[in-house]
Amino acid sequence: MVRDDILESLAALGFSTNEARAYRCLLMESPATGYEIAQRAGVPRSAIYAVLKRLEDEGLAARVEETPARYAPLPPSDLLGVLRRRFDGSMKSLDDSLRKLKAPPPPVDLWNVSGYDEVLSRSEALIAEAHKHIFISVWRREASSLQRVLEAADKRKVRLITFSFCALDHLPGTLPGRVYSYGLSENDLEAFWKHKIILVVDHKRALMGEAEPNAVSKAVVTGHPAIIEVALNNIALDITLLSQRRNVDATDSMVEMLGDRLGSLDPLVTQANQPKIAAPKR
Repeated sequence: MVRDDILESLAALGFSTNEARAYRCLLMESPATGYEIAQRAGVPRSAIYAVLKRLEDEGLAARVEETPARYAPLPPSDLLGVLRRRFDGSMKSLDDSLRKLKAPPPPVDLWNVSGYDEVLSRSEALIAEAHKHIFISVWRREASSLQRVLEAADKRKVRLITFSFCALDHLPGTLPGRVYSYGLSENDLEAFWKHKIILVVDHKRALMGEAEPNAVSKAVVTGHPAIIEVALNNIALDITLLSQRRNVDATDSMVEMLGDRLGSLDPLVTQANQPKIAAPKR
């Protein structure tokens, strides 16, 4: 570690700036007087003896000579053990105290995301966390940005289903998984629609929102079951309509997305499509 790294690490472990400077100085050259430590470490002379007293009280430095008083540091190997025991004790104490608190109501799992780059960043993070399924409705531009992380998910054996109104066949490579696309020109669509992203991961997390780099894009990320249901149904409906218009069999995708609900829906659809027989007139 370079010297600055040592100061930063000591500060992160609870040392004040002057304590970290004094301890690091002692590691470099000791024993040393308070005056020498102040000069070498850049600690004000008016503060150095209070700093050394705190290090002594905490067992991190020791007075090894009395006339004049000279100080030596606790060896680094011992320091790590002391800090580890101290923090383990503090963590246990905190854990015990937290367990005694009355649990508050669960927080609302709904996070606002603002800005195009942040919307894409949160989308990438969700995709990177996926274990089983990714369902996404996306435009070509955003599909290109997310292609790398989608390919990584595919290598982890995550099942991917993508819907897009845009043509996706000119991306740098083919999107993995099953892709349902109308193949329309992104430029033509931009004349009357804004870019959107709808993403559902493992049926547990969802992102829905705008994806416009030249505007203040806004989206939400949530684990709320009702919003996940809305996002999932939106993608499923678009794929269903495409399959009907293009005569594409999307049954397997619907099973993955909707599960048992698809089987419950089939009898209703079959019944609705049967011709109505008028009752005989009397």
